[in-house]
Amino acid sequence: LPTTIPTEACPMAPLEALACGCGVAMPPLSDYPRLFKHDQIMYIQATEAGVEEAVRWGAAHPEKIVQMAVAGKATVLERASIEAAARRLSEIMGMTDGG
Repeated sequence: LPTTIPTEACPMAPLEALACGCGVAMPPLSDYPRLFKHDQIMYIQATEAGVEEAVRWGAAHPEKIVQMAVAGKATVLERASIEAAARRLSEIMGMTDGG
């Protein structure tokens, strides 16, 4: 389960799960709601009832969980991959594709 420490900017467990193509249900902590839309992560209340509701919903809508996992993985690869980080660093440093 991801951390519930609200001051952690971006807990790694949800990113790792998304990068592996897994569906993620978590409280709307840290920067996740800004980085990932509701069609990529299922945001839930951080309670037993919230977890139960997410599990029941996921069991009733497996195709939606797959769609969310695919969309979440695409966003992780777009924003958090090594290639994405290299592109951002190159932009910051004013480097071009030509080196």
